[in-house]
Amino acid sequence: MPSRRSLLGIATMVGPLVASAIVTQVPATDTWRGGGGNTDWSNAANWASNTVPGTGDKLVFPASTNLISDDDLSGYTFSGMTFTAAGYDIGGDSFALSGPLAVTAAVTSGQDEIDPQVTFAAGGRVSVAASGVVLDLAATPLGALIKTGDGTLAAQGLNAGTSPITVRAGILTGCGNGSSSTSPITVEAGASYVAGSPDSPDNLIGCGRPLVVNGTGYQGEGAIDVVQHVNFGALTLGSNATIGGLATGASSSYWLGAVAIRGHTLTSAGFTNTFAGSISGSGTILQDAANITLVEGAGSVRSAVADSGMLGLAVPVTTVTVGGTGVLYTASSISRLSVSASAQLWPCDVPTTVPPTGPDTPTVTTVAHSLRLPAGTTFVAQLGVGSAAGNDSLTVTSGLMTISGASLAVAAPGACDGSDIATQPGDSYTVLTAPGGLMGTFAGLPDGAVLTGEDGNPYRVTYTATSVVLTRD
Repeated sequence: MPSRRSLLGIATMVGPLVASAIVTQVPATDTWRGGGGNTDWSNAANWASNTVPGTGDKLVFPASTNLISDDDLSGYTFSGMTFTAAGYDIGGDSFALSGPLAVTAAVTSGQDEIDPQVTFAAGGRVSVAASGVVLDLAATPLGALIKTGDGTLAAQGLNAGTSPITVRAGILTGCGNGSSSTSPITVEAGASYVAGSPDSPDNLIGCGRPLVVNGTGYQGEGAIDVVQHVNFGALTLGSNATIGGLATGASSSYWLGAVAIRGHTLTSAGFTNTFAGSISGSGTILQDAANITLVEGAGSVRSAVADSGMLGLAVPVTTVTVGGTGVLYTASSISRLSVSASAQLWPCDVPTTVPPTGPDTPTVTTVAHSLRLPAGTTFVAQLGVGSAAGNDSLTVTSGLMTISGASLAVAAPGACDGSDIATQPGDSYTVLTAPGGLMGTFAGLPDGAVLTGEDGNPYRVTYTATSVVLTRD
């Protein structure tokens, strides 16, 4: 028989364990039933357990005949929420979610909406599992949240949020007008961000939060889609990204903030993407679809490739390659320029998304190394810029300019930069200059030949040792 001392020892050891078991409680799971005759969370009859939820509980919203559910438990913190049916509209007071998996939308189609403001614990995850499913947060979410799952999280008022947001999968939409947040939205590989509703392009205006994109591919699987009609926050393309093509009806994005390109950046087919702020980085701007990319701000770009669509460069670029059916508009300095296949080269002021109100000043595009224009390519001269006798031009500052059967065209007035000034007989235009020497002629245009421009006027071609001159007959 155990002694009194041994019994006391056992009690001494077991006592704290019993006490610990008493104070450590597993959070309850409260399942909405909606059968209490109203929509209030404080009505026990609305819950399957006939118990009002308490702080720390997990809330579950399954299929129900009452999909309107209102939080009237002011200031509560719950561990999480799970939707297993679509069509819910959660209203009432604001609340907090403390669990690592804060909200789960485990439905296969449809939409659920949470109207009150939700405060998330740092790193709280919002999982919208299936593609095509939408979870709508109508108020500005508070706290650093992480979006997972293939579905869409529509979070309005993101500009007012003060904590970072990470999109690991699926789509994040939302923004709101104005900008009061410097916390970034980070888009990871395979995820997407739309500044506004993907079905309402009118909402894609005024997003100012910094945006970081860390993609794994610029085309196909793993690509990132970023659609923002007007963005005045900083954009960091930490890896590869595709801009455009995600929002229904959206056709353009305009970036006023600083842009850092550190990977390959591709603009989707049918989309116009304008970088109007300062630009920097060691990445590459790609054009291989029927799209438009305009770089109009300050700064510089390491490299650009245009095999299709239109690329406009108004900043210095180290290396530019134009091939396929690519079209290059440039009024900048380029270190090395390669033109091939059926590409077009327009040395002129970069077209803007907002047409200029008056004539531009003639621009000179400079290429620092030798340039060759092979057969199949087209050099397009823009005349009547600034005045009847003004024109945009290209200068090869070092090395040879070789014309190997390329075509020469004269653009219609205003085709490039908005000018609309008619040329006059006798006006002379130097369109190409190469102090290091010029060799060859344009296809079908020997020295003294006459070319008819897009304006219907005749222009006589003259070759010198260092230039190509067009004179209006």
